[in-house]
Amino acid sequence: MGFLDPTVTLSGRLVTLRPICRDDYPILFRWRSSFETVHMLNFRRRIATFEEFVRDLEGLLPNAMFLLVREARHGVPIGYALAHGINPWDGWLAVGIYVEPEYRLRGHGGEAALLCADFLFRAFPLRKVMTEVYEFAQPLLRMVQAMGFEQFAYLADHYWHEDRWWGLYQMALTRERWNQYKERFADIIDVQRRYEAMTPVAGDGKRAE
Repeated sequence: MGFLDPTVTLSGRLVTLRPICRDDYPILFRWRSSFETVHMLNFRRRIATFEEFVRDLEGLLPNAMFLLVREARHGVPIGYALAHGINPWDGWLAVGIYVEPEYRLRGHGGEAALLCADFLFRAFPLRKVMTEVYEFAQPLLRMVQAMGFEQFAYLADHYWHEDRWWGLYQMALTRERWNQYKERFADIIDVQRRYEAMTPVAGDGKRAE
């Protein structure tokens, strides 16, 4: 769904990513309905019915790339990657990554973010990829900084969370900076490149099953 060919799969050592399908809606709705963690699906902080969720989600998909993140060994869904708001004229889009709490700080979210960023710059004529990080999410901030994201704005006292106001970092990763940084992650990215090389392509140009 969205602007991504549904046969595309991204593969790493810890995670795989593939476009979502309707069978994934229940797990996405469960994440949407949980307010324990702030992420893009539950940002509105209001209870929604499943029907409302599906309507909002399918309204987002035509101009988005929505990938289900799965644990590589067992194929268990553990989160999602969302690229949205693509601006083809100016060459940028926004991205967000979510992984369930038990998989954080174990490399799964970082690998998903790397695979996603590398794919976006290879597949689309982007100048930059942008993301937002809440001030209370310091591990996530350090992760995106390690990938090469740079702060271009900071909104103080922007979001109410756990009985206080927090700021919001607005971060950008340019194509030039990614080209400088991606060699640091060559061992992770190489898994995806080898996967693509070994995956047969059908006559219509799509990946064969």
